[in-house]
Parts: sequence; structure tokens; C-alpha cells
Amino acid sequence: MDQRLFLPDQWFSDAYAERRHTCKGPDEVALHTTPQLAADMVKALRHEGRLPFRYVVADGLYGQSPDFLDAIEACVGVTALVSVPADTRCWLQRPPTTEHTSTSKGEVRVKRVVASPTQTPLTVTALAESLPSAAWYRRTVSAGTQGPSA
Repeated sequence: MDQRLFLPDQWFSDAYAERRHTCKGPDEVALHTTPQLAADMVKALRHEGRLPFRYVVADGLYGQSPDFLDAIEACVGVTALVSVPADTRCWLQRPPTTEHTSTSKGEVRVKRVVASPTQTPLTVTALAESLPSAAWYRRTVSAGTQGPSA
């Protein structure tokens, strides 16, 4: 479907410069986490229409990545089944956000933050406990060797 080159962060250090050169690593390759690469692939697949899909299933590594979650949310009509930690804070409606810029180790970083919360966020656990049982239904992700994985 798609492929992207993942290099561990140590490959971008000065200690690995010779190895990158020997392996003919492209100069334009930048450090990206696997969730960031997956987000780029989902965006590209959706934009190009090469692979029509209605569901995306991902584990907790991707559920902790704002880049990946934003990419999935941008896919109108796609249902995401993504594992997130139980203490993840959430809102029933997206609050207004703004960008916060900071510098760390000489590198400028931009992070999206809640502008001014109009309501207090809930943990995923609290939200789940507040929903009636009629709001839940089981989805089978795949058939495993010991029965369906739900």
C-alpha cells in the first residue's frame, strides 16, 4: 500500500554520520516516529484514493500520538478503533486550541494546546463509565488462533 523509511533517532546523531554516508542514506530524511510515518501514509492513501477504507485499527503506541489521531480524524467517514491509556483526558466536543512555541536544545518546537477550556476534560475511564450500556457494542477486529480478537 505504502512504505516509508524509519530510522531510529540514534541514526541522526553525529556518531552515525559515517554510517549514514556509507549506507547512502538520503540527506533529506528527517527523524519521524512510526506514528508520524503512519499518519503521513494514512493521509496519502486517503488523498490519492488508492485504498478505500472505512476502519482504522491501531494499538496504544498510535493512540498516544496527536499526529496520528489528527490524521485519522481528518478522514471523514472513517471509524477509528485506537487504543488509548485509560487516564487520557478527553472532551465530548473538541475545545478551541492554539499553538505554543518553545525552544529545546536549540530546536524550535510547536505544540497544540487547549486555548481556554470551557469545560473540564474527563478521563477515558470516566467517560466510558458515564455512558449507558446501550451506547456500547462489540466489534470483532480479527479472528485469532483462540477465537475473535475484539
